[in-house]
Amino acid sequence: MATRAAIRTQIRALINETDAANSRLTDGELNEYIDQGQTFLAALIEHPRQFWTQQATTGTSAYALPSDFILMLTLYFGDATQEDDVVPMTFLTEESLTAQFRSWLSTHSATRGRPRFAILRDKSTLLIFPAPDTENGAANKLIHMNYVYRPAALSSDSSSPVLPLPFHDLIQFYAGYLAYLRLANAELAGKLYALFTDKVNALKTTVTKESKLAMGWQWGFDDGVNSVEEGIRF
Repeated sequence: MATRAAIRTQIRALINETDAANSRLTDGELNEYIDQGQTFLAALIEHPRQFWTQQATTGTSAYALPSDFILMLTLYFGDATQEDDVVPMTFLTEESLTAQFRSWLSTHSATRGRPRFAILRDKSTLLIFPAPDTENGAANKLIHMNYVYRPAALSSDSSSPVLPLPFHDLIQFYAGYLAYLRLANAELAGKLYALFTDKVNALKTTVTKESKLAMGWQWGFDDGVNSVEEGIRF
């Protein structure tokens, strides 16, 4: 498990700036590049992940996403304390939802019911349709989402990335790419970025391999509406 200090040492060796006291790049700059590398890798490999739940509210269709949201993987609705009540939701584009339900923006009581569909209204808001009626806005009626989250900045030199272990040593290449851009060396920056992507692709299929079902929108109600087969990200 690589620490921030160890990754920073890797970067300095990679860009031939091993003497921190006489370097053109400060430790603070390299720490920032390490944090950027974490976030970039998280989006690429769809890790780390966590589960989020949100109580549904009668008549409310829009819900704030977690502040660290990067990518949605799965989405469900229901009461986990009841047998067979939690079921997958169908994720749609706004265009598809509009084509099927012209009144999807309405929260009028006549259009409420059990939420079955969802879209990302914007980068920070999940919208479900229909808006919950009284029964589906009751206690324990929850939106359940598994999502990729943005890793927090490493807080100390002894901190380690929350990414799968094999990817820790790849952060140096992305950070080195950023460092060379900072030093106005586009040629070496490009070479490091190419090396970084090659190594990520080589590891990605084996370290983060999962069934296609778990990685995308392959399920939903059998209602003739096609779900999106890729995760949705910002």
